[in-house]
Amino acid sequence: MTEYAVEGGWGIRFVKNDKVRVRAVYQEGCKFVAYLAKFPRELTFQLKTLQLEHSCSRCFKNPRMTANIQKKVHRKYVTHISQSKAYRAKAKAMDILEGSYIEQYNMLWDYCEELRRSNPRNTVLMKVQSFNEGEMEVEDVSQIRDPIFQRLYICFEACKTGFKNACRPFIGLDACHLKGPYGGQLIAAVGRDPNEEYFPLAFAVVEAETYDSWTWFLKLLDADVGENRRMTYMSDQQKGLVQSFETVFPTQEHRSCCRHIYNNLKRRHPGILIKELFWRAAQAIYIQEFEKVMSELKEVDVGAHKWLEEHPLKTWTRSKFTGNAKSDALLNNMYECFNSKIIEAREKPIISLMEDIRLYLMRRFQHNREGILKIQSELCPKIRKKVFKLKQKCKKCGRLGHNKRSCKGEVGGNSKLPQTRGEKRKMTKVKI
Repeated sequence: MTEYAVEGGWGIRFVKNDKVRVRAVYQEGCKFVAYLAKFPRELTFQLKTLQLEHSCSRCFKNPRMTANIQKKVHRKYVTHISQSKAYRAKAKAMDILEGSYIEQYNMLWDYCEELRRSNPRNTVLMKVQSFNEGEMEVEDVSQIRDPIFQRLYICFEACKTGFKNACRPFIGLDACHLKGPYGGQLIAAVGRDPNEEYFPLAFAVVEAETYDSWTWFLKLLDADVGENRRMTYMSDQQKGLVQSFETVFPTQEHRSCCRHIYNNLKRRHPGILIKELFWRAAQAIYIQEFEKVMSELKEVDVGAHKWLEEHPLKTWTRSKFTGNAKSDALLNNMYECFNSKIIEAREKPIISLMEDIRLYLMRRFQHNREGILKIQSELCPKIRKKVFKLKQKCKKCGRLGHNKRSCKGEVGGNSKLPQTRGEKRKMTKVKI
């Protein structure tokens, strides 16, 4: 199937690919389809459906095309090339397709001006520096002789408007490394929309994760979407970010990703029981429940209890969260979802990287706009699904808010949910 897709130029993708079946299709609306199913009690597959007729054109970006240049050269020319030579060949090909890194850095001023011209409400700011004597870091290239790129911040007007009008006051922050020859990191701020999905808000290319770069980014972000609103920020424990929050947003709520906190806890105090107690403490809604779990943790491991007590409780347990964010999220997975969409773009030159992100945002916003127009309810699909689950009663304990599989036990059921008025706990008699 892969050879057929590569030779014909068809961007075939597998919508089903598991141990018993494989289903391959092309673009939406194309007649091509191939379906294979496994024989029962055998290790062979049978081709049950095959439609080779195509009603679409060739695909330029073929997902079945791999980038192993060494194997292709060996298969075609029966010779071997080194990994460094294959890397240089790929770099030359990428320069032809995307443009060279140096040329795109030289075109950055024109690119920024074009973004401002297309929409004056876009926030586009590039910071440069110079190592000449008597010249300080400035944001105007006309004031220095040899400007050197340092940072680039972009926040589109559509992102600002969408966040202010519909999204919750909750922002996730994180950074990832760029894979080009000049390094750097991509900082991004991601919100949470009414359908519990991530909403890319702003992004910036900086030299490294430092106190100065995070402070610069947070001040620009606050100027775009802050408007004296009480915001809640979630992040990992990045270098310089915690200190930046204390300087820029001393009164705003700041949360830490519980997955990273547990990973640090696991290195010092491993164990399955400690893991279970940590997540129970993080997910506890009421203070009494949180204190009960922490006392159990203290009996199991005093060192783990002391290590967690040293971290501010308001940053990682739901029992200490304020209601300002309208969200009880414990993980900073919003940025991880956004990062998974730009993995290939991180290898490209800087203008190609910015354009890939801009086009992805345009396609995503339009897809969400078309999808929400088909919904007749006043609630978004995921919120409506959550409300439907909360209305269902557990068949094991008879309480609302969970099912039989997630029930905590026959006595009282899920202890995280308050009891309804007039409800009595059923005590079971145990014969000894």
